[in-house]
Amino acid sequence: MVHTSLAMAGSKLQSAKDGIIGAIDQMYERNLVGLVTFSNSVHQKIVPAPLAQNRFVLADAMRQAQVGSGSDLFDAIAQGINMAATAPAPEKSIRGVVVLAGGPANSGSSLSLSELVKMAAGGKQIRTCRGFEGETQCIDEDGRTVDRSAVTGVPSTTDGAAAIKVYFIGIGMSDTDLQVGRILAEATRSNFVGTTVKDLSAVVGVFKGYF
Repeated sequence: MVHTSLAMAGSKLQSAKDGIIGAIDQMYERNLVGLVTFSNSVHQKIVPAPLAQNRFVLADAMRQAQVGSGSDLFDAIAQGINMAATAPAPEKSIRGVVVLAGGPANSGSSLSLSELVKMAAGGKQIRTCRGFEGETQCIDEDGRTVDRSAVTGVPSTTDGAAAIKVYFIGIGMSDTDLQVGRILAEATRSNFVGTTVKDLSAVVGVFKGYF
């Protein structure tokens, strides 16, 4: 999944393109790989298929990706999770979504962080946590305000879409905004990392090794 909002303008998007195309060239042929690009909505959606079938389609789509406005991050992730959950892979396959984001979701988003994953803080379930740009406060089940830095993602015990791992790569994001990636990783038993444009290609190469 590739974020193409204004937060990815310039060298961020170009580095993401280079990193993804390079990773595609090094992936196992047996992998099923798809693509989602998004800003204020999902722009491109390529359904997961064997790499031998999708390789050139994916590379061409990345080369043509353009910067847009807005960031509907959580709805895009939800669509990516659904694509991974329904991909025609063997039962024991590792199913995951790798998100490359250059900035947080904004207030125009159609889905919030707390609608995407479960969270808790101090033994209390988090009821509301939008996860949008400039918003760092969440509300627990007792109606109390909790800083997002104290919130943890809670893994689901169910199968299906809830079992999809969400790997998060934040490109040039602040520590505050990267907390969203941490929570997503905790809730899906995966990993997250913050990186710079300079190191992005190497980081993408590491994440492809999880599949």
